[in-house]
Amino acid sequence: MKSDIATIEARRNRLLELLSQGKSEVQAAEVLRAEGFPASHDTVERDVDKLALGWRKTNAEAFEQHRATQLAHLADLREQLVNPAIKPDRKIELALSILDREIELLGTKAPSKSITATVNADGTGRFHKFVQAAAGLSEAQLERVFQFAASLEREQLTMPAGPPPLMLEVGTQVLVEKTGSAE
Repeated sequence: MKSDIATIEARRNRLLELLSQGKSEVQAAEVLRAEGFPASHDTVERDVDKLALGWRKTNAEAFEQHRATQLAHLADLREQLVNPAIKPDRKIELALSILDREIELLGTKAPSKSITATVNADGTGRFHKFVQAAAGLSEAQLERVFQFAASLEREQLTMPAGPPPLMLEVGTQVLVEKTGSAE
């Protein structure tokens, strides 16, 4: 049974109150059902998802207002740097501090982390050759390739858990982690 708009709105408002009181979704659903609202687990979950959209918007607006206020305060501080009572070396230190805070508030700080990936490769280049040969095939064509490969007679190998190792090319060199050498 579908609820009318007024019932949905009343249920969501009451759910918001219950969640604000620290109740879990399960506890809130129990209270809502006891108060006569249609409140299955799925219904409450959908209501929370719907309410969360508004919460995110409200939080984003509040954050943006806070950030704008902080930037205005920093601009005021920057204007005060012309005060002759502040020693020149201290002005530089204060100016740099203000700039650092502005950069953080604006999100323009340069990344301070680098990420390095390690790739295990078998050194034969077979996987890379397969990827190149299969590039551009449709899903149906790839399925036919897999069926053909499965039908070939061969000595069965014990396969390691997880996907097969990947081989990457950089320029004309193939990176191989196991041997540390390049083909």
